Amino acid sequence: MDSWLSLSLLIFGVITASMLVIVLAPKSGLMWFFQREVSEPYSLFLAQAGALPISAIGALMIWASFIPAMQCPVAVVAIISKLVFIGLLFKSWAVVGKGYLLTIYVDALAVIVLFSLLVSA
Repeated sequence: MDSWLSLSLLIFGVITASMLVIVLAPKSGLMWFFQREVSEPYSLFLAQAGALPISAIGALMIWASFIPAMQCPVAVVAIISKLVFIGLLFKSWAVVGKGYLLTIYVDALAVIVLFSLLVSA
C-alpha cells in the first residue's frame, strides 16, 4: 500500500480512537464530544460499551498504518463500521439530532478517502 493510505489510517485512526475518552470518563466525554449531559448509570455504561469497539477500531487503524500487510483488511473493517455507524445515526436522528453532525462528516470523509485509496491501489 502507499504512504497516503498509511497517513490516512493514522489520522483517521487517531480521531476514531479518541472515543477512548468516553470509555475512561463517560460523563465528561459525552459532554465534550456531543454536548450531551448524561448522569444515569446505565446510560453511562451504554456509552462506554459503545465507545469501546469504536476506540478499538481506531487503535487497529493506527496499528495498521505501520504494518502494510494489514492496511487493506483494517481499512475495509473501518469503512464498514463507519458506514454502519452513520446509518445508525441517521436511523436515530430524532434522538441524536445535530449533536452527531460533525461525527457524520468526519466518518463520511474517512469512508470516501479510505475507499478511494483502496480502489486506486
